[in-house]
Amino acid sequence: MENSTTAATSQPVDHHQDKLRVRDLYKELGEAGLQAISQEFYDRVYADDEEPWFRDMFVVTAATPKDLAVFSQLSFFVQRFGGDPYYGGLQKDSTFIREVHSHFRVTPRGYERWMHHMKNTLGVVDLGPRGDEVREVLLNYFSAFGKSTINAKKDDEEGELRPRTLSNEVPTDKKKKKQKQKAEKEKKEKKEKKEKKTKKSSKKDKKGDQ
Repeated sequence: MENSTTAATSQPVDHHQDKLRVRDLYKELGEAGLQAISQEFYDRVYADDEEPWFRDMFVVTAATPKDLAVFSQLSFFVQRFGGDPYYGGLQKDSTFIREVHSHFRVTPRGYERWMHHMKNTLGVVDLGPRGDEVREVLLNYFSAFGKSTINAKKDDEEGELRPRTLSNEVPTDKKKKKQKQKAEKEKKEKKEKKEKKTKKSSKKDKKGDQ
């Protein structure tokens, strides 16, 4: 009887949990969980033989060792998802990451391949007791942020591999083109000056003959 009374008067357990936000992900996954995501993701990227142009963006163009790529991404994840804001001694916010990506051509095709590997990564890594929610929040975030890094529209393999330069730099091929155009312009101007000089001299000679 006592047990039934206690059961009747006790409050029901509230199983409701607050909706996960991006900045809550570090609490859910911890550094080990985020490390697992980064490691699995780059294991897939660096072994991508189906789309070698994508793999080579990291291996050839950026020439980044895999362990450094993992650490760099982990640093960003920890800071963005609610951990130490200066993890690794450097603040890596969204602006910093966009600036890094602005040095390379990021096309819609490159974005899709990145998402392909991340979706597969999140399908095999242990995301904890709220795994489905964590996966949804991560994919929504990566999708939106990834689209914001797209800076080129041309979807060809050559375009994927060609590094962009800083805004205050001029690519080598453009430098050569400008130098050539400048040389041609100077040559043309010299020729025009010479022709004008010749015409003036010719007119003077004609006047002298008269």
